[in-house]
Amino acid sequence: MPDLGKTMRQTSVMLLLLPALFVTGPITLFGQFRYVVAIPDFDYDGELWQEELGGAVADALINRLRIDGNFLIQNREQVNKILREYGVERAYDADLHDAAPAYRRMNVALAIVGRITKFEQIQEIEGLVTVQLVLDVQFIDTYSPYIISSERFESDTRLEKKLTSDTPLDKETTDKLLRPAMNRIRYRVQSVLRNYLMR
Repeated sequence: MPDLGKTMRQTSVMLLLLPALFVTGPITLFGQFRYVVAIPDFDYDGELWQEELGGAVADALINRLRIDGNFLIQNREQVNKILREYGVERAYDADLHDAAPAYRRMNVALAIVGRITKFEQIQEIEGLVTVQLVLDVQFIDTYSPYIISSERFESDTRLEKKLTSDTPLDKETTDKLLRPAMNRIRYRVQSVLRNYLMR
C-alpha cells in the first residue's frame, strides 16, 4: 500500500514549485526535477574589511550547487533585497515565520542560510598562514516552515600570506579558502533533500 505521508509531502513540494515554471525558467518535471533554492548572504560580524565575506561564502555555495544541475537558484542580491523588505536583515538569526513569506514570494522550496562563526588566521613558519573557518548552516523548508537540519562545517586552509585590509580577498584566494567547506555542504544538500522527500 502506498505511503500516504510520503506521497502528500512530495505532492506539496511539487505544488509549491509549480509557479516557478513561470518566474524562474524551465523545470523538468519528467526526467530530472529541479528544486528552487535561495541562499542569502551568510551572517558575519567580522572586521569592516571582511564585510563582503558573507556574500562570498553564499556565492561559493551557489556555484557548487549549480554544478549539479538539480537546482534553480534565485539571484542572491534579489533574495537579500526581498528579505529586507520583510524586515529580515540577518537570514541565519531570523525568525522563520518572518522569513518564510519572503521565500515563498520567490517560489523557494528550500532556503540554505548560514553564519560565519569563526574566521581565524594562525601564522605558521616559513610565512604560511592557516585559516580556520567554521560555518553554521541551516536547511529550511519554507513551506511549513521548519528547520530540516542544522549543521556545522569546519575547514583549515593554508595560504601564502595573511589576509589584511591591505590584502583583501580576491577571487582566487576566496575559492581556495572556501573550497573544502563548500564541497562538503554541496554533498550534504543532496542528502538533506533526499531524506526530506522520503519522510
